[in-house]
Amino acid sequence: MLHIMKAKDTAWVADSARRFSKWLVHEASGHTWTRESLKLPGIYRWTVSWICYEGLFEWLWSEQWFQDGMRAFGLIALEREGKIAILQSEEDGMIFVRCPDGTTKDITTFLSGESLAIRHDLDFADLSWDPVSSMSHLLSEYDDSSS
Repeated sequence: MLHIMKAKDTAWVADSARRFSKWLVHEASGHTWTRESLKLPGIYRWTVSWICYEGLFEWLWSEQWFQDGMRAFGLIALEREGKIAILQSEEDGMIFVRCPDGTTKDITTFLSGESLAIRHDLDFADLSWDPVSSMSHLLSEYDDSSS
């Protein structure tokens, strides 16, 4: 049996989002992110999309903490928009994601972009599927303007 939980109730999401937020406020160049701005509606989607679109901090994209932060922000954004639901198995504690089309994927499969049709489309074979890019593709596919 699966039960719905909040993304931030998942330890790695909460820890990663917290660490990433602190880095954005205290270490990221410029004054784009503040404690106040990180409370604004849509800030999680905007942050991931903007970093990916502008290629910001690319030297950090291979760092595990950065990947985890981007994934956490993306999951929180999609959940808040009602695009996905985070589910946990009562039997073994495994985490799943209910996708917008109603299918359910384990969280690792979802985060790798396996739920996206373009993942295996030869016309998009040149797309990068590193963890940061995968989250960007997921946000693009599950656009916040559509329901």
